[in-house]
Amino acid sequence: MAAVEGTTSAPPPVLLRRSPRPKMKASRGRTTYPRLLAPVNLPIQPVTQIPPKLTGPDVPAAPSPPASEPSPAIKVEIYDDPEICTFCDDGGQSILTCEGICHRHFHAKKEDVAEAIGCRTLKYTTNRLENIEKFVCDNCKRGSHQCFICGKLGVSRGEQPEVYLCGVTSCRKLYHPDCILKHQDIPEADQYVKRITNGTMKLHCPRHRCDTCKTEDMTPGQLVQCRRCPRAWHNDCLKDFERSGELPTTVIWEHDNYKYIYCRNHVIIPTIQAPKRDHVRFPRGKFPVYITS
Repeated sequence: MAAVEGTTSAPPPVLLRRSPRPKMKASRGRTTYPRLLAPVNLPIQPVTQIPPKLTGPDVPAAPSPPASEPSPAIKVEIYDDPEICTFCDDGGQSILTCEGICHRHFHAKKEDVAEAIGCRTLKYTTNRLENIEKFVCDNCKRGSHQCFICGKLGVSRGEQPEVYLCGVTSCRKLYHPDCILKHQDIPEADQYVKRITNGTMKLHCPRHRCDTCKTEDMTPGQLVQCRRCPRAWHNDCLKDFERSGELPTTVIWEHDNYKYIYCRNHVIIPTIQAPKRDHVRFPRGKFPVYITS
């Protein structure tokens, strides 16, 4: 084979047999060079002297690498209600949490709830439960929610809603403005309703004010709340039965960091230690289904 231009002729190199090995792909960003089949005399570059390392107060310091930005903190939303079933007020397995505005919790399957509890559940099958990617209850799908005072369904979307979400961030209860007026004394009631309906003021429900001392507390878990109506107390205020008007036999239930009761306005059924479980209503027929992404 002819020598590369600019070099003298030389005998061909001796080719050594090597054991075979698999071919390797070149890494991205690395330059590959062809194998030379003949020796090449490359010019030798002179070695330049490496300057000594400069030190002293007049020498500017090397720039520091830019500090990495801290990763954004994960925002954890805390709500007013414990993670117990809306139907039966008990915890356990197969609890589904609605990802709509109500953020309620439901038992999904009959098989996962003790028969003694008597929960109606969502009656889902195991297959249906396993294939749920995002659970949204029928009320949130159809934009129809119950007023937490009267229990009636009302439109909760659109330009003319009938029920309004409480303005406290942690609260997911909805109300008719007129029902709020019947439940607590509000001055200038007509103006109050008007401001709620035209969107110039947020509705704040009674669940965030102690029914005895009348002090407001918006922190989730600080007040003992009734599970069936918007009454609430500080723990000590509730136990002052002469002032609170509640019965000394009132049971204070606890789940995680939440305390709740069934107040004197609800008749307790001894076998289930709770009021009759007919308080949850889902919309039917006339309410359109909204697509929830």
